[in-house]
Amino acid sequence: MPPRPRPGRLTPTPPPYPGRVTAAAAAGVAPGADGLSMVNTARAMAIDLDARRPALAAGAGGLSGPALRPIAVHCVFQVHAAMRAGRMPAVPILAMGGVRTGRDALEFTLAGASGVAVGSELLRDPTAPLRILDELRAELTTRGFAAYTDAVGLAHRTTTTKDSDD
Repeated sequence: MPPRPRPGRLTPTPPPYPGRVTAAAAAGVAPGADGLSMVNTARAMAIDLDARRPALAAGAGGLSGPALRPIAVHCVFQVHAAMRAGRMPAVPILAMGGVRTGRDALEFTLAGASGVAVGSELLRDPTAPLRILDELRAELTTRGFAAYTDAVGLAHRTTTTKDSDD
């Protein structure tokens, strides 16, 4: 039996590197992680207007779901760019954060994800992974991809965006 993978887990604001996701990702794979799981949640807060205090007992909590997706896609894009540039070891990226449709999954894939996970959407639709997989397959076919791997990181080969943590 092959050894179990050991992915590193990365949040969009990893301490002690706020705004420096590639440095945190590189630090995460340095000890030998077989991949990266990114991103989980971002620290967020809501204020209860009537009580005039934080809505959550702990003050802040984790932002997840569709609001997190653009942040997560940016993080995946940055880390994949660092891998392509040789600034860190190239390992598979398992992306997550607001995936609700096959289009969302394809967006992560084009940014550089080797795989996509579904989280919050499961609370709304327990069959979401199967639906999203079917939608992703349709998106890939519509766009002329012969295989999923043909789409991984394609946004890096067709962009002039600066590959940095800016």
